Parts: sequence; structure tokens; C-alpha cells
Amino acid sequence: MESGYMNWRIVFFLMLACLVGFGRAGAAADTLRLATVDNLPPYAFLENGKLTGISIDVINELAKRGGFEVRISTLPWARVILGLEEGSLDGAFAAYETEARKRFCLYTGRVHFDELGVAVRADRQFAYTGLESLYGKTVGKGRSVWVSEPFQEAAVTGRIRLVETDDMRMTNIKMLDAGRLDAVIGSPEAMLHYARRLNIAERIVVLPQRMREGIPAYLVLSRTSTLVGKEEWQDRLTRLLDQMNGDGTIQAINRRYGVFGP
Repeated sequence: MESGYMNWRIVFFLMLACLVGFGRAGAAADTLRLATVDNLPPYAFLENGKLTGISIDVINELAKRGGFEVRISTLPWARVILGLEEGSLDGAFAAYETEARKRFCLYTGRVHFDELGVAVRADRQFAYTGLESLYGKTVGKGRSVWVSEPFQEAAVTGRIRLVETDDMRMTNIKMLDAGRLDAVIGSPEAMLHYARRLNIAERIVVLPQRMREGIPAYLVLSRTSTLVGKEEWQDRLTRLLDQMNGDGTIQAINRRYGVFGP
């Protein structure tokens, strides 16, 4: 009797383990582990301890329409890119399209358009008319933030003295205010937001001419993650984001945050 009872218990627990395993597998199959930064207003930023912004609303609406879950973590952008390369993340948003990133990323649809500007100290302004305006200057940007091939070449050849820092700690704006940088490249809204948070808004300005405008920023998937069916996910996410761009959903989300771009 005892032996039969023990056998029955073993079978029961094995069946229970299988059911739990299937449940976890099913949940995992419908969950994406994504990452972004938390200090890039109006796209992704913390407000009263809650992650919000255009990109966050777009991703949440995407998950709702697609019937899957998203787990969003926030990291410095350099660590986001590293996580995509190593496969510790299923995906990230919102990334510019570069040939180098295509080696380890699958691009899906557009989350938003971005722009890059030049911030300077108010008492050290200069006319920005193109990349040559930065030659001979010490320029800061967030680590792993992509600007352009010509900018990268100018930095490598020393025509621009480049300083890259952790973009989640507003280090570049602090260094700019301290006179250690001549200029900082980044999202105009974000750089001005940092200046306001640091109580130095009156000392920091963004030059009127943008370095780049209308830059598509995408939701990407890691080619090396353990996510099953990456190509199917890519097709599914691209279709949903294209639908959201086509039916005005993303434009409406932008307007909620005061953005009226393309």
C-alpha cells in the first residue's frame, strides 16, 4: 500500500510540474523583455516614480493590440546596446538604424521620430552651420548614442575632441555648465530637461539649427536572445507598428506630449 501510495504521489507531482512548466513556457512565449532609458523626455522618462512618455505609451499600446506582455527595464543606452549584442534582452527601443547594429538587431516598426541638437553655455554661444562648426571643440554625447558617419570620422581623426559619458546621470550637461565641454549633442528636449532639473536652465541653450531632424527610431529585437521565433515576432511587431502609424494612433500619442512632428 505504501509503495502504491508513493508511486501515486510521484506521478501527481510529475504531472503538476509539467503543468507548471507549460504555464511558464506559455507566459514566456507571450512576454518580451525590453529595455530603454528613463531620462529622454518626452519619449521615456520618470514622472513621480512612474515610467512614462511617448515611447512607453506606444509600446504599451502595441502589447495591448498584440495580446502579449512587456517587461520594460531602464538602463544607460550603452548597456542597452550591449544587452542587444549579448542577447540578455529580447529587444529595446527606440534605436536608430545603422549597419553596425543590423549585425545583432532585427528592426521592426518605427516608434517615433527623433532629432539631434547642440547645447552650449549661454555665455559661450557660437553659430552652428554644420559639422565643421564643431571642429577643434570638445564635444560631449551619451555613450553609444549614434550621431552620423561623418561625425564619427571627425571624432576618430581628432578634428572633434569627443567625450562620452553615462547619459542617465546628466553628466554631459554638468560638464558643459562647468566649462569642461564646448558643446553637447543630444535630444534638444532632453538636454533642456536636464538643465531644468539641475537648476541651470538660464545658463544652457540649444542652438537653433539642428544637427539632424526626422530621425526614425525603431523597436528592435536581439538576434542572439533566447526569444523563440524571432522572425515571426519581427513580422508581427512591424505589422502592428505600421498599423498604429497608419491609423493615427502614434500621432495622437505624440500630441498628448506636445509633439506635432511628422
